[in-house]
Amino acid sequence: TKYLGSVETTRISQMTTDSYPVLLMLSTLDALGGNMQILEQISGSQSCAEVMAELNTLRLRYLELQGPYIQAAQEREQRDLFRREQDIAYQESLRLDQERERQRQLETDREENERRKAEEEKQALEARFEAARLRLPAEPPASADRGSVAKIRVRMPTGTQQMRCFRATDTLDNLLDYVESLGFPREDVKII
Repeated sequence: TKYLGSVETTRISQMTTDSYPVLLMLSTLDALGGNMQILEQISGSQSCAEVMAELNTLRLRYLELQGPYIQAAQEREQRDLFRREQDIAYQESLRLDQERERQRQLETDREENERRKAEEEKQALEARFEAARLRLPAEPPASADRGSVAKIRVRMPTGTQQMRCFRATDTLDNLLDYVESLGFPREDVKII
C-alpha cells in the first residue's frame, strides 16, 4: 500500500493463482510522483510474440498517457528557468543600482569634502587677512617729515594700484601685512 495505494493493492490481492505467472506494468502517471497504478496485466500463458506486441502497445499507450504530464513538466521547467533568469537579471540590476548609488554617494562625499576644505581654506585665509590688518601699524600722515615717511605704490595681482605711507622704521613684513590686509596672500606678491 505504501507505493500502490489501496485500490491497486486490492486489485493485486484479488488475482487468482491460475493467472500466474503474471507481468504487471506499473507507473505513476502524474509528474508529482503520486501512487503507482497498474497500467496493464499480462498473463504468462501468452506466447512471447503476444507479450511483445502487448508491451509495445502498452508503451505507446503509456507515452500517450504521459504526454500531458511531460508537457506540464516541460512547461514548469521553462517557467522555473525563466524565473531563475529573471532572478539573475534582477540581482544583477540590483547590484548595478547599488554600485551606482555607492559611486554617487562617494562623489557626493568627495564634493562635500572639497567644499568643506575650500570653506576652511577660505576661512583660514580670511583669518590671516584679519590678523594682517590687526598687525599693520597705523598709517602716518602724508604731511609728516619726508625723511621719516615713505610713500609706496603697490601694484596688486589684479593690476590695480594702491598707495600708502610707511614710516622709515616700518619693516618689509609691515608692507606684506598691508598687501594681505587688502585681501592678497603674501605668496602672490612679488617685491621688485
